[in-house]
Amino acid sequence: MKNPSVGNYEIRGEKIYFSTTSGAGTVIYKGKIKDKHFLILKSKSLINSYKDKEKYYFIAVPDMK
Repeated sequence: MKNPSVGNYEIRGEKIYFSTTSGAGTVIYKGKIKDKHFLILKSKSLINSYKDKEKYYFIAVPDMK
């Protein structure tokens, strides 16, 4: 990978906080783990000020360990 992003995360209760930094800059994320099926994640780019909010669903993958 030419320019990987790296970062740390923290989980407090049902909330998750993390940031990733690459050669281009940093993106900050914060979200809420709603239940075992999905999470809502907000992001803010410190590179270009882009903001986003997405809903992610957890899907079981058979035979994946």
